[in-house]
Amino acid sequence: MVRQKGLYLQGWGVEMAKLTSQTDNGPESIGYFHHNRTQDGFGKDLASLYSRHRKVPPGHWSYNSDLQTLQATIELDFYDLENFEGLKDFHSPVASYQAYYNLSRPNMNKGYQTPWQIISKLDGNLI
Repeated sequence: MVRQKGLYLQGWGVEMAKLTSQTDNGPESIGYFHHNRTQDGFGKDLASLYSRHRKVPPGHWSYNSDLQTLQATIELDFYDLENFEGLKDFHSPVASYQAYYNLSRPNMNKGYQTPWQIISKLDGNLI
């Protein structure tokens, strides 16, 4: 799965050798049965794409705080407010919410800036 996603990203011009993926030490990242946490399947898959994998040190929950914020807010902002009749009814609202969250939603912990405002400050050519 990681290899497929990496090849997908490469197709969009992402240089995998310049990419570092960061995960926590949960079983979805290191594998359920890996006793040697230094070289798990996920890390090996990334290495096969010449990409790096960095794990958050145990107990340092804030290293992935942006992701944790998304996981905490998506239920309140989206899932608790929407009703879906089926899978087809799910795709359009989730795509709209994803665009809103990733571009337009103000973030209190980032000075009430939207992601688009933050990115635009880093590279003014995006506007």
